[in-house]
Amino acid sequence: MDKPASRRVTNVDVARHALVSTTAVSKVLRDAYGASPAMRTRARQAIADLGYRPSTAARGLRGQT
Repeated sequence: MDKPASRRVTNVDVARHALVSTTAVSKVLRDAYGASPAMRTRARQAIADLGYRPSTAARGLRGQT
């Protein structure tokens, strides 16, 4: 049998795992204001649990129009 193709862990996956919104995960990743300490803790734990790594290709698009 073939192995299923593994896919990258996204911020949506992190949000579902942490039971928070994708906006909250984004705020935690950017270290922006508006996320409570408890929410930050849950999101950071989910990031660690799932092994989330930001996409370098997506990061390269920042600032381009």
